[in-house]
Amino acid sequence: MNEIKEIMRSHGIEFKKKFGQNFIVNETIPKQIAEIVRGEECVIEIGPGIGTLTRELCEVCTRVTAVEIDGELIPILHETLAGYNNVDIIHGDFMKYEIKETNFAVAANLPYYITTDVIEKLMKYKPKANKIVLMLQKEAANRLCGEPGEVMMRLAYYGKTEKKFDVSAGNFIPQPKVDSTVICITPHNDYSYVNEKILFRVLKNAFAQRRKTLANALAAEFDKALVLKILDQCGIDSAVRGEKLSIREFVTVADTIYKNINKM
Repeated sequence: MNEIKEIMRSHGIEFKKKFGQNFIVNETIPKQIAEIVRGEECVIEIGPGIGTLTRELCEVCTRVTAVEIDGELIPILHETLAGYNNVDIIHGDFMKYEIKETNFAVAANLPYYITTDVIEKLMKYKPKANKIVLMLQKEAANRLCGEPGEVMMRLAYYGKTEKKFDVSAGNFIPQPKVDSTVICITPHNDYSYVNEKILFRVLKNAFAQRRKTLANALAAEFDKALVLKILDQCGIDSAVRGEKLSIREFVTVADTIYKNINKM
């Protein structure tokens, strides 16, 4: 903690709330995160801050690309990472950054406000990352890994998500008001033939009003008679609620809707 404060003081800069800057002060946590991506050819780190995690990534991976939005931190990164020749420091917004690598993993400590946008970008990107290791607010991690919902199902469509470990608020400076959780997303291509636009429309409506049956929820978007016909074809009870379905069942429903719409 004292080292981080001294680095910030010597460069005359302060933590920026608008970028959600909370730096890790427990050195064991970056090591744990780095171990999850050990051996990867390339790791893209989103928001390296002053390079605490970056150094550990450089130790276990062939090459690291660190994308930092805060220009004031770039000189600090060049200083703290001076001993490593396998890191590229990029000043820019990751949401505008074009990923050129074809064999890569991702690691990041993400602020709450950008979590969904970053995950959506990574999930849609082709080719997909080998692994995506994210430290999120615990509440966001629970939403992605726990109770069925639109966001969780969209993520399940793209890959397998698992919790790795929790990180208490006292491990950061400035100390946030909430705890964090590290998750790992392993992308897959299990549902590559589904029409994604239809699937996402199905998911959106299925969870828009949780008290509605799936048939009534989907009827807000598609013809009710068609919905009932399709659920019957898929062997799904029309009275069931969306939260009871697996992503595979949603994919089957979406595919069947797509095929029937094209016949009309």
